Amino acid sequence: MIVEYVRYRIPDERSAAFEEAYSRAARILARAPQCVNYELGRCVDEPACYILRITWTSAKDHQEGFRDGDLFPGFLAEIGPYVGMIEEMRHYERTAVRGDGGSVPTMYEWLGGTEALERLTERFYEKVLADALIGPLFAHMDPGHPRYVAMWLAEVFGGPARYSGERGGYPHMLRMHLGKAITEPQRRRWVSLLADA
Repeated sequence: MIVEYVRYRIPDERSAAFEEAYSRAARILARAPQCVNYELGRCVDEPACYILRITWTSAKDHQEGFRDGDLFPGFLAEIGPYVGMIEEMRHYERTAVRGDGGSVPTMYEWLGGTEALERLTERFYEKVLADALIGPLFAHMDPGHPRYVAMWLAEVFGGPARYSGERGGYPHMLRMHLGKAITEPQRRRWVSLLADA
């Protein structure tokens, strides 16, 4: 993938028309198989400055596939009046430097952490043990099993990697479930009880 950045300087009196034109042009980008995503941003400090970011499948797909394709004339018709206001138009390769900031919580944090998962799994396995269809599968369950499942879910949802460190990780979890001869109705009941819990 390649990222194209286009910097515009648009006079204030033309900004509303510019944004409307790009709203229409965006519908064309949304149909282009070469376009991964796009975003138009306006500078807070200097409102005449806009940056358009378009991620293309490749520079060649943009320059030859999109620009030489059937969609480009309609796109150009929308943005054509603003081409003379472009200050920079370049393609950039992505680097390995990327990540999320701290403002977006992990799923683990969002759902309430280990305590919430332990409450969920305790309630779930109460339902499981009382169920005539799948209860017998868990009749000899380790009393720590609900806590272990909570530990596994915590790790899957971005929490501490305790399940890998203390229980052997995903391979261990798979080994514990091999050869159980679980039927499709039992699987469906398991999912249904989890949703209920």
